[in-house]
Amino acid sequence: MSLSVSRHRCAHRFGFGCSPKDILFWQTQTATEGLQTQMELFLKHQKIRKATEQSVLEQRATHVFETSDVKEKAHLRHQYYKQDAVERSRRAILSDLPFIERVVFFWSNHFTVCADRRETLITCGPFENYAIRPHILGSFADLLKAVIRHPAMLLYLDNTTSTGALSQLGRRSGKDVNENLAREILELHTLGNPSVYTQADVRSFAQSLTGWSVNRQGQFRFRAARHSPEPKEFMGRKVDGNGREEAEDILLFLAHHPATRRHVCLKLCRHFLEDTPKEEDIRYLEEIYQKTAGRLRDLYLGIAEIFEQKHDRQQKYQTPNEFMISALRTTGLTLSKTDGVQTLKLLGQPPYQAGSPAGWSDLAKDWVSGDLLKRRIEWSYSIADLIERRYSAETLLAQSLGQLASEKTKFLVKNAPTQQAGITLILTSPEFQRR
Repeated sequence: MSLSVSRHRCAHRFGFGCSPKDILFWQTQTATEGLQTQMELFLKHQKIRKATEQSVLEQRATHVFETSDVKEKAHLRHQYYKQDAVERSRRAILSDLPFIERVVFFWSNHFTVCADRRETLITCGPFENYAIRPHILGSFADLLKAVIRHPAMLLYLDNTTSTGALSQLGRRSGKDVNENLAREILELHTLGNPSVYTQADVRSFAQSLTGWSVNRQGQFRFRAARHSPEPKEFMGRKVDGNGREEAEDILLFLAHHPATRRHVCLKLCRHFLEDTPKEEDIRYLEEIYQKTAGRLRDLYLGIAEIFEQKHDRQQKYQTPNEFMISALRTTGLTLSKTDGVQTLKLLGQPPYQAGSPAGWSDLAKDWVSGDLLKRRIEWSYSIADLIERRYSAETLLAQSLGQLASEKTKFLVKNAPTQQAGITLILTSPEFQRR
């Protein structure tokens, strides 16, 4: 069973490579139909999902807090981190809904929280699973609010102790506002364009966010004693000092601002279509965003429509995370055979450790280098050693790339000296490295 070129590209572009079950799925689906099907199935799964974030975070926070030994505390935090990192990879490798996992990764990167401090080591996984995952098919406004209220984001960008100078606590202590969260929301999460807002707007927004904090159980808590109560002005709008709601009102305003619409649509086009998106494609998505008030599932379908009309579009280069998942998914290997956390560290993209709130780059130029390619080749060779008795290289080539494989790649694989060498050539071929 094989796929047409366009449907093989769907499997790579909107998922993670082409496993046997991906071939079955895309056999009768266009890009739009495939995404629609996966989104409907995801919504059904969400309705029966019973796990609660409160129990997860509270259990972790209590476990760490009640452990008296400093070294044991550190061990517990890293244990939770590795557990979350392995689970996110495992889910993407085994999922019947790879598009959903790709979208979760996209938004998790857009709203980056780094596991580079003790507070966020135990919250990155819950942040992705409970702030991002449930909202990926809803409105951008709802996703934005859920993300900013989450303890992981509040801790990561130092908002938990941000104190208004005129607040009850500020008057007594002399403490002042921390602008980190406000600045990153404007610069990275929403408006993007620095010409749209001023430093005074950053300051004002930061004052509105004072009081957004976290309790000892790892849950959101509004601390009125830290909140800056005075009236404010933000981007030409009067903002009443009405507690928690004033920051929520600003987030809603930002979600529907034209600059946010532009920024979000540009990033979606860059991720799913090409590194330098065409202006007409960005504007098409902007129109959908405006008509639907930022309903994300409609934006994804808009991308699929563009993709269907332009199959010759330049392919995207896979990040290390995408490459590892695609390779394992395609070959049928699981993380029991390879350490996913160490693999991603080796390949240059350790889980939840982008290093800054800007997240990982989505551009090929930042991932194409001799050293990084050498690491991919060496890792692919080790993977090929695990499966050479299960697959012939030519069988894997037909499954994984089909008609996407160039004549050069076919020749090299056919004439490889060993099955292990042939499988390595497939995984490191230009066609597999791109999606």
